[in-house]
Amino acid sequence: MMKRVLVLLLCWAIPFSALAQESEELDEALAAIFPRYRTVGAVVAVAKDGELVYHYDYGWADRGQKRPVTAETYFKIASVTKMVSAMRVMQLVEAGSLDLDAPVGDYLGYEVVNPSYPDQPITLRQLMSHTSSIHGSYTSGQQLSKMLSPKNKRRWESWKPGSRYDYSNLGAGIMGSLMEAVTGQDVNTCVDEGVFQPLGIDAAFRVSLLDAPEQAALRYNTEGSLARGRNFYLNESYDPLAGPEAHYDLTIGDVWIRGDDLCRLGMLMLAGTLGDVTLLQPETVAEMCASQQGRGSVTVDSPYGLCVQRVTTLLEDRMVYGHQGLSDGILCNVYWEPESGLVFVMITNGSSCAMDNHIGKLSRRVFAQVWDRFGD
Repeated sequence: MMKRVLVLLLCWAIPFSALAQESEELDEALAAIFPRYRTVGAVVAVAKDGELVYHYDYGWADRGQKRPVTAETYFKIASVTKMVSAMRVMQLVEAGSLDLDAPVGDYLGYEVVNPSYPDQPITLRQLMSHTSSIHGSYTSGQQLSKMLSPKNKRRWESWKPGSRYDYSNLGAGIMGSLMEAVTGQDVNTCVDEGVFQPLGIDAAFRVSLLDAPEQAALRYNTEGSLARGRNFYLNESYDPLAGPEAHYDLTIGDVWIRGDDLCRLGMLMLAGTLGDVTLLQPETVAEMCASQQGRGSVTVDSPYGLCVQRVTTLLEDRMVYGHQGLSDGILCNVYWEPESGLVFVMITNGSSCAMDNHIGKLSRRVFAQVWDRFGD
């Protein structure tokens, strides 16, 4: 059931025996941790100073067919999709196609305002920092313009946009609609061409769009039952012509990606460059990680920069950046710590999602083991 860890020895300064011993000890620690949290399948990937230094596969991608998790397994990453999508959004900001502080209605073609504050426009900066006052729930299949209508008062919170933090799935989902409005491309094509293709990453917003869809992990609930039938994701449709009115639910949590490739995206978020590929300018990455308080119309210190969570509870004396994804039994975490150059990824396709101070208990246990061996 357990997969042997793949150790990539890319750091000449560390003797083989020392790296091998560290990896074997970490293997043993993770092999003991995952069963305690009812984990069906998982991947852990770690990078340090721009190189992938550790990869670990656990359990089953498909328990019924006894198909194990491997380095080729795609996982759905739930809300970490928001961070990945934000990378493409910020490319459009750099290009001048989007403005963080312009009214989003300017791009969508209709007014988007909280009816209690009609003179305070909703902005992209508010959406990405979760301060927009847009209620987070949504119903797929409805027109976005109808959901955001000022007449639909249940859609809006009572507080002034920009003045309070309240995590909003729909608010972040509107990023996809804005992408489509300014590029004329569907969300999957837009993110693929801007983020995945330049890095040689195979990832997509639907399993059927992947190069090897048969390698996708099935999803399991927190208690271990199968969440969806075997062919559900293979047959899930994707309409590339749906447009901004219908594609507001994609950037909320729909990306499928391999563990090592998600780790590479975390590596890029250290400075905007990975190898010889630059996707974002360093100042853009810094803006994504920074508190948005005092920028534009945001007056509150949200725990999110621009779709990047600022975490103070993983390490006692350092800020850690990244994002967490939760959906049924999915628990996905990507974190990077700039001072040490460490990037951490963990994804499960079914496990306990019990929380400890807003982060999965399983995630904390695994991160602590990784930090002990690869942090500084």
